[in-house]
This record gives sequence, C-alpha cells and structure tokens, in this order.
Amino acid sequence: MTDSSSSAASDDSRIVGWRAVAVEMVEGARDACINLKPMAMYMTDQELQQRAEVVAHVIRARAKLQLLRDRAERLKGDLARFMVRRQAMRE
Repeated sequence: MTDSSSSAASDDSRIVGWRAVAVEMVEGARDACINLKPMAMYMTDQELQQRAEVVAHVIRARAKLQLLRDRAERLKGDLARFMVRRQAMRE
C-alpha cells in the first residue's frame, strides 16, 4: 500500500469511527428521551434542565453526523477523481 492509499484508508477508518460515535450518541439520546415526561406535564427545574440537555445533545449529534456524511461524500468524489487521474497517467 502506498502512502496516499494508506492515508485514504486512515481517513476512511476515522470517518467510520466518528460515524459510529455519532450514531451511538443519537441512539443514546433516543433512549433517554423515552424516559422524559411529556411537555404537557408539570416538570421540576431539574427535569427541565435534563430535557434541555438531552435536546442539545441530540442537535449536536445530528449536526456532527451530517458533517460526517458530507465529508464522506467529498472523499468519495476525491477518490473517484484520483482513480481517473491515476488511470490517465498509466495510459
């Protein structure tokens, strides 16, 4: 494996790792949301704070997951261009 392909493989493994973390965060937040009281019920200040923290975590996790999806698409495009360029150089 060359340095450039090693670097690409490293980037791919990092993306897969970060995506797994983001998915795990969203799933954990989903589980936490199940235990929250409905908005119509009276909540203590602590429960309101907990709800706000869960919502904030979910929003951040979704944003990170979207960034990872966007980066994966860019990397796919980069790889396709690289493969075309490499093929052209071999001809």
